[in-house]
Amino acid sequence: MQSSLAHRLEIHDPKHSKTNIAEKKYRQKILIIDFDIFGSIGGGQTVYKNIILNSPDKDFYYFVSKGSEPQDMPRNVTAIPFKLFYRGIIDGMAEAHHRLYYIYQECANFAKSIQLYDATLSFDVVDTPDYRLNGLFVKQVLEQHNIPVGHVALALHGTLSAAWRRGWPGKNAKRLFAELHFFERMQLHSAASRYAISNKYAQDIQKNSNLSVHVIDPLSVVRPHKISIPPKSKTPPDLAFIGRRERWKGPDIFLDLAWSLPAHAYSRLLIIGPDGPNHLGRGSDDILTQAARLRGIDFEKIERLNATELDRLQETRIVTVLPSRHDTFNLTGLESLMQGAPVLVSQYAGLAGYIREKLPELSDLIIDLQCDRSAAPILLDVLSNYDRWRERTARAVSMLDTTTGLDLLDNMYDVEMEANKRITNYMRDLGDQFALFSLRPNLFIEPSDKSRLDQLADTVKKNPVVRHVARTAYNVAKSGGNIGKEVRRTVRDPKGKIREVAREIIVNKVGVPLAYLGQSDRMTQMLKWQAEVLHMPERTSKEARIKLHKLSDMVGERRFDRLRLFRELMRLERRRGNDLVAATYALRIMRWLGSDRLSLLDDTLAALQKGGFSTEADVADLMYRDPKTANTRIKKYLQQQQIRHLTKPDTTSFEIFDDRRGISRPKVTVIVSLYNAANKIELFCRLLMQQTLLKKGQVEFVFVDSASPTAEYEIFKSIQSQTPFPALFVRTHERETIQMAWNRAIKLARGEYLSFLGVDEGIHPECLDILSAELDRRPEIDWMISNAMVTEVDRKGQLDHDVMLYDRRGYRQDWVYLDTTFLSWVGGLYRKSLHERFGYYDESFRGAGDTEFKNRVGPFIKSAAVEKTLGVFNNFPEERTTQHPRAEIEDLRAWYLHRTPGGMDYAFENRDVNDAVALFRDTLRYRKCYCQHWSTDLDLGRSLAVHLGGRSDRPAWAASSEKEINALLQAYRGFELSPAVNRRLGGLISLQKWRAIKKTERHHQALFGLEENPAYDILNDNRYEQHWWSWSTD
Repeated sequence: MQSSLAHRLEIHDPKHSKTNIAEKKYRQKILIIDFDIFGSIGGGQTVYKNIILNSPDKDFYYFVSKGSEPQDMPRNVTAIPFKLFYRGIIDGMAEAHHRLYYIYQECANFAKSIQLYDATLSFDVVDTPDYRLNGLFVKQVLEQHNIPVGHVALALHGTLSAAWRRGWPGKNAKRLFAELHFFERMQLHSAASRYAISNKYAQDIQKNSNLSVHVIDPLSVVRPHKISIPPKSKTPPDLAFIGRRERWKGPDIFLDLAWSLPAHAYSRLLIIGPDGPNHLGRGSDDILTQAARLRGIDFEKIERLNATELDRLQETRIVTVLPSRHDTFNLTGLESLMQGAPVLVSQYAGLAGYIREKLPELSDLIIDLQCDRSAAPILLDVLSNYDRWRERTARAVSMLDTTTGLDLLDNMYDVEMEANKRITNYMRDLGDQFALFSLRPNLFIEPSDKSRLDQLADTVKKNPVVRHVARTAYNVAKSGGNIGKEVRRTVRDPKGKIREVAREIIVNKVGVPLAYLGQSDRMTQMLKWQAEVLHMPERTSKEARIKLHKLSDMVGERRFDRLRLFRELMRLERRRGNDLVAATYALRIMRWLGSDRLSLLDDTLAALQKGGFSTEADVADLMYRDPKTANTRIKKYLQQQQIRHLTKPDTTSFEIFDDRRGISRPKVTVIVSLYNAANKIELFCRLLMQQTLLKKGQVEFVFVDSASPTAEYEIFKSIQSQTPFPALFVRTHERETIQMAWNRAIKLARGEYLSFLGVDEGIHPECLDILSAELDRRPEIDWMISNAMVTEVDRKGQLDHDVMLYDRRGYRQDWVYLDTTFLSWVGGLYRKSLHERFGYYDESFRGAGDTEFKNRVGPFIKSAAVEKTLGVFNNFPEERTTQHPRAEIEDLRAWYLHRTPGGMDYAFENRDVNDAVALFRDTLRYRKCYCQHWSTDLDLGRSLAVHLGGRSDRPAWAASSEKEINALLQAYRGFELSPAVNRRLGGLISLQKWRAIKKTERHHQALFGLEENPAYDILNDNRYEQHWWSWSTD
């Protein structure tokens, strides 16, 4: 290893005067427009830090925001305390200039801070990073403060607009990002020189701007380093993400990769570095905490480490993962490599190109980020064979030529072309305008050595009245309030302020949920709203469409009195020929009211028959035609349905039958249905081939191509030619439903246990191993399920963000009647014999056949859950089968039919009465699988009360349970169609209803023997949480 990088810099002596830095030879002075360089972890700060360390012949200055920098800084650097001196007046200023003004104001504060620190300073170069915009004004403002400046150099690290576009989720701000990008382009052209450490980033800049960029070797800005190899140990290494916690750097992807590993593969899971907020100031803390919770893993967060601490960390047994969605380079990763520590780097980081060119022996450490988690096996290999990978990394780095980099620093600030005069003149004119009209104190009239904060402090000290006001204002600010905003609001709208205070009292003291209060407020405007709906024109199709969309937009905000709203939506949809959407709304209205009170049934049955939903029409007739005989008829229908599907004929006719499974008998068969899946099947196969049970030779795959128009089979053959695995591929002659495809595959499966997946779904590498072991251990269990997370991915299959977790803590099988997602397929496994004993899938369903199957066989099977996250849904940006009214229509017979009193008779008549009692109690307070709040389900509660009332072994209180739940349901249904009352009376009635319902909570807890109060918050009932939205679109 060459020693040219290992400079021996003198350590700064605190007693050494700042004026004693100068030497006999002229030393170039560089001002860096950035903060806390030696106290932060970040790409830009790291580059600056190492430029300083490797340039002992130059003097550098930068700013410190608060506190003090480390004492062991090199002697050629000075940290200038940053002072807030100037403020501004933007009233009357063009809105387009607001952001530019604040940049100018910050530059003025930079200049004043220098002036207060040492008024004699001058600079040859002002180095500003492109993630700040100070380069637009900094030279002009420094000179206005009598600080001579040579030229401005722009350091190309990565722009703010690029970071924010890829930032943490927040309100769409395309206009802001476009504005920022425009300013960044102006800054790029206004600088006299530019430099970058990323050759790719420099090439992109040159291509898009025709400007020259000085590229410096990344090794020239790497700290002096020493390759180290820690002692061998049986203890697994630590796994770390190091860098600013910005979304584009992928700390969430890091956690996702860690989830894909066995828990014993690493010791500590570390995320090291400061936060990286988005344009709204939202950081990563809650997002990363949620990501870890969804995956059932824990991590340790370290806000910052100094350079020495980072070096010591890399000397230990550690693997760093840098899964950047985008990164101009990533110097932190290079520094870790230079110490011999293995680093896995995203292919989207500039460092990946550097590794391919300079360290090709380590190219295996470059990873992809798609949702197949193909990086996980590479990472597992590095962790499992750490000592070998550490030696391999150290050997590759030791061969690297480090002699060429340092010379490039000598001319990195050379000016190769003049700054764009047109842009600099424009910015100078604008800057003078800011100085003359907006900056306070005025730059040319009111010079002062005291900052505005110091002046304010003097005023507060001298005046007792001001001191009292300041103390009061401090208390408001301490509680999180905005003093000026609160005062202005109170003065402008005193009645509004009174209403706000009243709302706070009702919510915080009385306990009324904020959501309920919001709906109650809308009831006060009931008459006005009804008049508005009636008088909206609908003479033409355009006017009718406008009215439809306006009403549709109201659905989310108007939950009370929604029957009127959906009745109008139903009428308007029928008028424009969308009979199925209208029928869907009609079915909701009947379901909410518990009967066909508005005489909608006949027209609804006709629409369902016409739309190809004849079976659903029969079910709707069963449920709503004759309430007196409905329960008996429904129970008989369900029993016949169970018998009807006990057997299915074998299918032998296929267009393609390609069997590559071999002769061994697997333990598990994974069944995969294919349609329009060509763009995902390769990702899916790479994910499934990570299964540990497959590596043991105990898994086979059955792919059923239902006459898909895309080339799944060609891709399947290509995958098999590269990485063979036991699989059967069949293709049908015609398109079939997914349930028909599943039935075909069940007949062809040889495994004892079955798993069902789509190509946009996945499972943890140990999923099949864990679940099959549980089924082996517990022969009384038919179906094992685990937790599953939902993620959004982009079109390339790269993780965009987490959505939610299907959290099955405390699982009980009967919760399926409360929330069908409690028992599922993704992250699940069941015995193939279940079909031989209890039946097959109903092939007439197009979207809800899975729901119907588990409700049909549920009374006869036993299921259990493991509290691990083993399943994952990858939501690609495309419409899904269940995102259509047909899924809701099919749910009428798949789910809602099973929740009727007749459905409860079918489910519980041959079971212990205590099972029905437990579910009845759960309906009054339960947690949905995908939520964390308490819900109720009074419709199901009533059905169970009716069922219990008809049993001879019922508990004593069950005799009155139907009457009690009916009374409560009647109160809830009163919110569906609220009386037309005046404004003040509407709110009063709403509050009275709330109090009456909350009083019922205490009565029901005692009557039904509940451990806790029921959760009667009204808007948390299933009627408001299931199938409440609008299907009305263009």
